[in-house]
Amino acid sequence: MLCQIPEGFVRVCGHRRLNHDSLLSQIKDGIRHLHGLGLVHTDINPFNIMLDTNGKPIITDFDSCRGVGEQLGLKAGTEGWTDGQAEVAEFQNDYHGLSLIQDFLTRTAQVHSIG
Repeated sequence: MLCQIPEGFVRVCGHRRLNHDSLLSQIKDGIRHLHGLGLVHTDINPFNIMLDTNGKPIITDFDSCRGVGEQLGLKAGTEGWTDGQAEVAEFQNDYHGLSLIQDFLTRTAQVHSIG
């Protein structure tokens, strides 16, 4: 039996559905909080976003985190999820990862809406 998932939602862990816009907005709020502290996560990707029991996203894995302007060195994030050209920690590094998560969620929703 095929089930339709409303646009803007993704199925997570069985029957659980999350609103993409809300999820992305909450991740962005977390990124802004880090930036307000002068920090850049530098490794924003789906593997570093966990959901609590209420479906609220929690940013994890801070081993690549750097102060704004610091050299990235060998810990420049996860290949394929970060800007491979970045050499220093800049806020844009995190927003690049967020845009890739948005693309990822869009593709996931399209696959689930088909079948």
